[in-house]
Amino acid sequence: VYLLPVSDQDKEALYFWLESYNHHDSIWLESADLETAAYKQLAETESGLSESGRELCNKIEQATKIPTYYYLLRYFGRKTGEDTRPCPGCGGSWRVKDGLETVSFWEFSFRCDLCRLVSHDACSTEDERRAKVGEYKDKVRTNPA
Repeated sequence: VYLLPVSDQDKEALYFWLESYNHHDSIWLESADLETAAYKQLAETESGLSESGRELCNKIEQATKIPTYYYLLRYFGRKTGEDTRPCPGCGGSWRVKDGLETVSFWEFSFRCDLCRLVSHDACSTEDERRAKVGEYKDKVRTNPA
């Protein structure tokens, strides 16, 4: 972090964001009462945690000229259609691997170059109610007539 060619303020923001991410991850794993709220922060593109992280990724990319992607957690998935789910940022295709082979933690099954997002295949299909967390939501709203 300290070697990144960004301002001291951005380095400090990155440090505090990292601490917040780790806290949310711990809460998700260790707290039944707050599990869903913490998971949403880690898995949804429009959560406060993700928006802050993506903004920092953008600053790092601008400073380094290296494509910098934001990781979206995907634990809960669907039994069918998981491999064809659209990018949660833009709704476009983002599958890069078929998901059947063993993938190292730094190789991602999903990547959207436009949104600068990456993710893995879901770990569990046992609770499809939670699979909607982090999925693409059409942002077009219609006004009732």
